Amino acid sequence: MAEDREPGRWIQSRAIRKFVLFACLVAVLLGALLVLMRLRRPDTVTFVLTADTQGFLVPCGCSVTPSGGLARRATFLESVRKERPGIQVVPVEITHPFADRGPGRDLLNRQMADFFRRERYGIVGLGPFDLTLGPTGTDFAKDLPLHLAGVRGLRSSTEYRLGGWGTGSLGSRGARLRVLVLAEGIEGVTILPDPLKALEAEKKRNPADAWIIVGHLGPDMATKLVNETPDVLAVVAQWEGIVTSAPQNALNKWVVFMGDRGRRGCILDVTRYENSWSVWPSVRYLDADLKSEPATEKSVAAVLEKVAEVNRGALASAGKPAEPGRRYLGAASCASCHPEESRTWTPSGHAKAREKLKVDHQEENPDCLPCHATAMGKPGGFPQKGVDLSGVQCESCHGPGEGHPPGKMLVQKPSPETCGPCHTRRDSPMFNAEGFWQLIRHGKPKKV
Repeated sequence: MAEDREPGRWIQSRAIRKFVLFACLVAVLLGALLVLMRLRRPDTVTFVLTADTQGFLVPCGCSVTPSGGLARRATFLESVRKERPGIQVVPVEITHPFADRGPGRDLLNRQMADFFRRERYGIVGLGPFDLTLGPTGTDFAKDLPLHLAGVRGLRSSTEYRLGGWGTGSLGSRGARLRVLVLAEGIEGVTILPDPLKALEAEKKRNPADAWIIVGHLGPDMATKLVNETPDVLAVVAQWEGIVTSAPQNALNKWVVFMGDRGRRGCILDVTRYENSWSVWPSVRYLDADLKSEPATEKSVAAVLEKVAEVNRGALASAGKPAEPGRRYLGAASCASCHPEESRTWTPSGHAKAREKLKVDHQEENPDCLPCHATAMGKPGGFPQKGVDLSGVQCESCHGPGEGHPPGKMLVQKPSPETCGPCHTRRDSPMFNAEGFWQLIRHGKPKKV
């Protein structure tokens, strides 16, 4: 009986060995497949672009559609990531992320840098105003991926591989997409290399199959980039207050102008499919429909309180005593003799100029108040005890009112020269002296 059972045991043992061998082979194949799947490069990347934040941490003070702010942006980025599971999402700031004015700018800029780290920004593009901070002015962000072509010490572009297999330099290389940060210089601010020459130099250093160009670029330069560079897929730019209401397609390439102050986000989906490129952009306002992310909102509020404290300290010693016979009296002293002019002025943006700064806790920022208060920094001008000189009042244009009447007041003709010191291309890009004058037009003062 024992001899009869031995062959059965041997057969059973052989079957088990075959099964174990088969299971091991399946496990090896599955493992290899998983490795290959991990090594397969994605064929889509999504860029989420914002622009020109300039240290503005909260939504703008616009009366119609207050937009922007880091807390809303955090919610926006999270929603894009959730909508694209398994796809690489790369946040990009294309230009002017940092504040370059005001005594509290370091506090604002550290908050911006912390936000970029937390949200894993792949590219932080700088612009001409950022460069005015100097070689050590961005030390708080030196661990961030700072980009601007043609500036020593900064990266020019970053490569993204789409399609193919492998890791690093191993395997099928797929297609090479590079995102390049360019900027045009600003007269009197910063001189930068010609963007077209900077693009050609970068192509020689880092060849690629296609390019996305971002940065501080005007419409003429965007047109040249589209017309003269066939391997550019899209140009996403910031220039003054220019905004494209929707992404524009030209020569099968996309052009988007982002506007200012980080009020909008552009989603740019780029796919490599069967040896061709597919690019699809969309733009949305970061408006009240986006709930603020609580942790970011709390952090921003704390920083702005510190900024306000720094501003108050800087403003405390800014007032200068008036020169004899040249005191500023305030708009209230003008109203009794000039009621029509007062009625025109009271609802105007000039009257509310300082109030508009409150949204960013900057109403006591001495770098803002020369254009948001009356005679800031001049003898007898803002700030003075006993007289309200907030906003752009009558004496901003007509000079100090002491001695009038009978003395005559200064009368200036509205023009780019007289209004230009405050209505600059940077802070008032849509300014037109004649058009804006119609909003505050008032007649000649009455003879007394």
